[in-house]
Amino acid sequence: MKNSTYIQVFEHQVLRVDQQQLTMQQFDALAHFNEQHEQKYFSLLHKGIRFRQYVGVLQVGELTIEILPKTDQHKKNSQNWQKVLLELLHACQFIKIDALTKAPLHLKTSPLLWLYIELFVQEVEQLLSQGLQKSYRKQTQNAPNWKGQINFAKQLQKNLTRPHQIYTSHQTYDYQHPIHQVLYKALKIVEQFWINHNLQQKIQYLIKAFPQQQDVVVTEDLYVNLYKAPKFNKYHAALDLARMITLQYSPDIRLGNCPVLAILFDMNQLFEQYIQQQLKKTLDKTWRIEAQASKRFWANRKLRPDIWLSHEGSNYILDTKWKILKRPAPSDEDLRQMYAYNHNFEASRSLLIYPNVFGLSQRSEAYAQPNLIEGKAVTHYCKVIFVDILNKKGTLNTNIASDIIQHLDLT
Repeated sequence: MKNSTYIQVFEHQVLRVDQQQLTMQQFDALAHFNEQHEQKYFSLLHKGIRFRQYVGVLQVGELTIEILPKTDQHKKNSQNWQKVLLELLHACQFIKIDALTKAPLHLKTSPLLWLYIELFVQEVEQLLSQGLQKSYRKQTQNAPNWKGQINFAKQLQKNLTRPHQIYTSHQTYDYQHPIHQVLYKALKIVEQFWINHNLQQKIQYLIKAFPQQQDVVVTEDLYVNLYKAPKFNKYHAALDLARMITLQYSPDIRLGNCPVLAILFDMNQLFEQYIQQQLKKTLDKTWRIEAQASKRFWANRKLRPDIWLSHEGSNYILDTKWKILKRPAPSDEDLRQMYAYNHNFEASRSLLIYPNVFGLSQRSEAYAQPNLIEGKAVTHYCKVIFVDILNKKGTLNTNIASDIIQHLDLT
């Protein structure tokens, strides 16, 4: 990584060409990558980019950009937030615990991308050491020797003037499989990027050791089907990592030596998932917890709150918002959404949950119109609360579920 550059930024931060943070070539490559992904990762400015709520890492040519979560407006402690992001990814089951315990030393001089690639390399190494799974597949050939069944339609179409050729199809048992194809493709992708020498050597060794595979076009639908493949359950961890690599890769086609690889996570989803995980760990069996439960409200359209809680016959709705509020006044849109959730899920109380940045007070207000619960008109509320993501030690707040539950006013 001799000529490479590594920088850390926070979500919603801006990088500009005219401030020599990006080259024009890197800006063009990022703009092309963002266009491929429906402009969701950052917004384009004049010769600059403004990051959105996605955190993680991306590499563009020789530049590695690590994007960290940011809720503290007064301190810019990138090393601490890098550690917090790792803890968050582990809590949300994106990173294994054994990898996380090794991470701090590794990350003192390394970007987060290296850790992610190293995790992928470890998974592939483990699969190779255990032995890859062979499978049957149909193969066709047009050759002088007869193998399998003759394909009469193809024989007449291809070999009418070539009597010595026989078009046949047969079953073969080998390592050629779509799962192996995506793993091999991911190895070939990460080989192109700027990573440390030892990791580069491991990748090159794995590519040589891995049975050569046909190229495959990767899509979300392909991965959905791959997870259903029988006898390939042990591949799921490697597939999770390969999915991020292959689907968020923008090859160097017309932009010089500037391919883009992104490993990015939506902080809205991480915030929501972390709270779900902590609630499941904290609440006892008298609670029912459903994530993304849905109910139809008009034609085929559905309402889907983040979290639906049931306890002793009462329903509660929790909706997380990774937004920074400067006063305890949510948008009308958010309040209308919670009103609809209360009605459709027969909830007497709902919580809008925001990260605590400015030490704002919680606010609870009743809706003007009552809710109909079990045939009775009941006053229902929406409470706006602000939760601490970090504890006093600067690590993830593992008491966040208890902090949230006390706002349901169960007594």
